[in-house]
Amino acid sequence: MRAVTVATALVAVCLLLLASAFSPQPVLQAQTLTPAPLPTPTPQRNSQPFTIITEGTIMNTNYAVLPDDWDLTYGSGPQIIYLDTSVYRSSPSSIRLEKHVAGVDVNSAREVNTAGININVGDRLVFSGYMKTGTSEFGDTGYCGARIGIDFYGTYNGTTKRITGLQSDGANGIYPNESAAAILAHYVAWGSDWTQRTIDYTVPATIMADGSGHPQGAMCVPIGVILWLQVWSSTYGSTDSGLAYFDDTTFYINPEEEAEGLPVAVSSALLMLMRNR
Repeated sequence: MRAVTVATALVAVCLLLLASAFSPQPVLQAQTLTPAPLPTPTPQRNSQPFTIITEGTIMNTNYAVLPDDWDLTYGSGPQIIYLDTSVYRSSPSSIRLEKHVAGVDVNSAREVNTAGININVGDRLVFSGYMKTGTSEFGDTGYCGARIGIDFYGTYNGTTKRITGLQSDGANGIYPNESAAAILAHYVAWGSDWTQRTIDYTVPATIMADGSGHPQGAMCVPIGVILWLQVWSSTYGSTDSGLAYFDDTTFYINPEEEAEGLPVAVSSALLMLMRNR
């Protein structure tokens, strides 16, 4: 009897092993890792039309007085640009930029611009401004926050369009050959008190087009600029509800040309006479 019982048990074990071997096994799902978003230091910005309204030829003149030299209307419909009389650095008011809402306002670049200002090859351009930022809705870091920049316009094949933009300090190239590290350093990060950024750039004989206006790679002669203030994120674009304020903006052309040791008014008059000879 014991031999039969042992044999029966062995048969049962064998049947269990066979059943286990041929039963369907759970399929392991391959995990798809979503890569972190890469920094995009050169967002596609709107190409503004260029008409020279301001003649940038008067020495020691600030062409970025806030708010007079800034266009507080961007396209038609609801606006996200406001004068703020409660938050400012030293002016009676600052410019506040709200977030862009798709389908409501057209300011997808979340920026404010000046009119066109004419320039000449060899001019030294010095653009400066102070920015204060609130808290990012998304806890955003990296290429994000508030910044200032310059769009260059010029001629190519007889037409005048946007060439490219300068979005760092002016000492580290211009897009598409602009240092990513310099672009990052030029942002005023979220949660910052009043912080100054300055662009100091000498206009070359030609500038390479980034494709937003003239054909990409075309070498264009710069004839004018439009200054801009912007709130941007390489990850979230213009949709972050964090606020940014801009104040004490200045833009000078050839400020270093003051005659050493002479009052500004006198040196400016002398330089104008020399230019007109």
